[in-house]
Amino acid sequence: MEALDGMHHSSHKRTLAQRIEPFFYMTLLLEIVFIILFSLFTTYGTDNVPGTDNQTDVNRYWPFYTDVTVMVFIGFGFLMTVFTDIAFR
Repeated sequence: MEALDGMHHSSHKRTLAQRIEPFFYMTLLLEIVFIILFSLFTTYGTDNVPGTDNQTDVNRYWPFYTDVTVMVFIGFGFLMTVFTDIAFR
């Protein structure tokens, strides 16, 4: 019984970096595989080629996209400000 208890000394504990390292390499490998698969099996249409007159959808929706993007950044900035203000109370 004492032999089993001796196996759990601090010399056998893994640090956080040692526990995260396999996850990091597996995630990096999966990301590279997904990028390769995406580039091999994705086709793009010629509807919105730059310099053509077929960009009506892009020209119509671009202002909405930029407005929503700005609102998201301002909202998250306000949210983070409120969190730091509440944390110091």
